[in-house]
Amino acid sequence: MAKTYQRILVLLLSAAMAACSDASNGAGDGDGQDESQAGDDDIMDAEQGNGDFDSEPGDDGSTGIQFPGAGTSGVGDPLQPGIGPETAGQCAATVADATQSEVITLETGCFYSEEEPNVPAASIEQIVEVVEDQQWVHLRLTLNPSFVDNTYGETSLGWEDSKKKEHTFDDLVGSDHAEMLLYDADGNLALHFKVDYISEDAQSPSGYGTFGVSDREGEMIVGDESFVLGVATSLDRNLNGCGLEYVVDSPVTSNYAPPEGAEEWDFRVVYEVWVDLDAFGDAGFGQAVIENVHASPSKAEDNTIEVIPGDCPPCDPTVEDCDPWRDCDPEVEDCGSWDTDDDQDDTDPVDDTDSNIHVE
Repeated sequence: MAKTYQRILVLLLSAAMAACSDASNGAGDGDGQDESQAGDDDIMDAEQGNGDFDSEPGDDGSTGIQFPGAGTSGVGDPLQPGIGPETAGQCAATVADATQSEVITLETGCFYSEEEPNVPAASIEQIVEVVEDQQWVHLRLTLNPSFVDNTYGETSLGWEDSKKKEHTFDDLVGSDHAEMLLYDADGNLALHFKVDYISEDAQSPSGYGTFGVSDREGEMIVGDESFVLGVATSLDRNLNGCGLEYVVDSPVTSNYAPPEGAEEWDFRVVYEVWVDLDAFGDAGFGQAVIENVHASPSKAEDNTIEVIPGDCPPCDPTVEDCDPWRDCDPEVEDCGSWDTDDDQDDTDPVDDTDSNIHVE
């Protein structure tokens, strides 16, 4: 039963990401053609191309839904190719001038809870690339700040209405983590792990850091840990990479505006992972999946919320003045997915009746 559920998840995410990809605008040196397929039914279809969302594109054409609160360091920009695992400890990861990157796929997918089916609980950006003589998958999971954020202590933002009524630095240190399942292009589970968010660490400049998948809240469940090339979290970057050692009260902000004296502070909870492409064998990488979002505590009624994959909204009302569902009212009708192809009518939902997703 668990395997069936996992397969359904990966099939749903594959279709969602494929719907959000624009194969006619290949990223990097790609030619816009499919790089991997899954069996006779062509269920998995890892299209080459960048996610077509209404956010500012990067220099390479990449885009993705952006939650508020990223600060001024640049970590809120769409995920860029050519950023390697050696940048995990930096305040803002940058591409080395001499780096040569060939992008195989670049996609973004969103995840939704049953309680809020039209508001993304999280997003995953993923880049499969060849960088000089290495091949890796670069993943970035970002949680919606309405669920959990990096505000705590006397300066916490929006926690007074939560079940706990407060948020402390120790809450983040105590048990927060993200659990990710990575599938190959044939739909087989290749890696399954938990990523530690932040823990006491005498080796880190601030006394706190992430232990990745190897210790504390981090754990390898399926697969070889050696395939995980690097891990970063937003709070680790804040405290150590940026040198902003706020371990009692977070920097003061109003509505996640960059705080004076700590403008680089990232208020979002972000998990970033680099994985060796060899982990997925001859099939190649398929998709990254999360089954839930977790924080203890969270701003929601529950600390762990089950989520399912879906299309990202064509625009993000948290960062721009827009109606992500246009003329459709999700309270009274099924809005479906929105076709972002420039050749199509923006006001009509995609007809999914011919979808090749099926469960036996």
